[in-house]
Amino acid sequence: MRYALIAAVRRARLVALLTLPALAWSVFVGAPGTTMARAAGPSGDFQRAILVSWDGVRRDVLFDLLDVSDPTVPCWQNGTVFPVATGQVDGQGSAIYTCLPGLGGARPADAPEDSPAYAPFQMLASHTTNDGNTMTKPQHASMLTGLNAETHGLPTNETKGGLQPGVTIYEIMIDTFDPISELGERDGHIFRTLHASDRKYIGNAICRWAKRSDALQVATSNGNDAGDRLGPVLKAERSFEEWKQDELELGLLHTDFFMFLHFKSPDWAGHRSGPASPAYYRSIVQSDRKLYALLDMLRRYGWEDTAVLVTTDHGFHRDHHGRHAGRNVFNTWLAAYNVNLSVDHIPMRTPEDYCASHLDPAACLSDGPEEPMPPEDVVRNILVTSVTPTLLDMFGVEWRTTTPIEGVSLYNP
Repeated sequence: MRYALIAAVRRARLVALLTLPALAWSVFVGAPGTTMARAAGPSGDFQRAILVSWDGVRRDVLFDLLDVSDPTVPCWQNGTVFPVATGQVDGQGSAIYTCLPGLGGARPADAPEDSPAYAPFQMLASHTTNDGNTMTKPQHASMLTGLNAETHGLPTNETKGGLQPGVTIYEIMIDTFDPISELGERDGHIFRTLHASDRKYIGNAICRWAKRSDALQVATSNGNDAGDRLGPVLKAERSFEEWKQDELELGLLHTDFFMFLHFKSPDWAGHRSGPASPAYYRSIVQSDRKLYALLDMLRRYGWEDTAVLVTTDHGFHRDHHGRHAGRNVFNTWLAAYNVNLSVDHIPMRTPEDYCASHLDPAACLSDGPEEPMPPEDVVRNILVTSVTPTLLDMFGVEWRTTTPIEGVSLYNP
């Protein structure tokens, strides 16, 4: 059986898991204070990475919350949370404040005094221009495979059925780091995987073959992600505790892992109240607090060099994912921590791309759009299909000649 030694060690343990915090994000029990010497992984520049999806977060709303000039204005209408200083200045020398300290590189106002301000994320503007509907299941399937919706076969949230075996990021990674031996078992390098998301929002298809092949070791619902409750971050905490114990007890030089966490509460607020509502703004601020808690957890476990990518599956048009137009295009975003991504090789969005989202794309191309493309839309055409190849390049996994991935990598070491 896979990882039989690990299972035996766990059965012999007399130490219980760490007690999880009752507060949403402010207090975490630290892991052992010493870390073991780090050795290079099988290949690549990274041994650990986390992908976080904030469901349904529009880029314009996120960016409005990210950089704020007036610290006296609450982060949402009639709210009780106010911006905090980032210690940075804009081009005119004015101080920059943020409502999103996790992304923006600041210490939350209500964090303990000894809490650090982590480095700001690299923020990249992008578009949702997958060939399927801009819904959660198809976009997440594209995010975790690098395939467009018409290729992976999950074009809507209602689509049933499975993916082809071997196409998920979990299967591609595990076949590199822990290949099947001549005996038909995976008994080599220990590579951890965790997928914390409700099947309703990802689909059984993503987990099916990955679980059967042992590529996905922990697949769980994301818990209660409502409001300021940590939900998927608590799932990560439990896994981190087990992995750290294994690292110490088995004498591992380091722990290699990939983790996917789904923060779904912004999407709920967007559907119920709309993307201009205080509830929507509040849910994004609360998601940022969970992100800060995740960064703090990595620091406490000695894995502060972990790369973290944060993105969204889609935006909103009023309170819906879709609209009666051509291709559904929404302003989205990608954020990177501990890794620098390059977009110089990604083409800019063109007028043709802009017309594709109109009710009559042909008329838009021939006569011009009724309204010019907004300046904030003139950005690199980064798609959700770039996430998987970017991560694989970070880990040093060959995919260009061995997989059907259609996305373009953003990693350029």
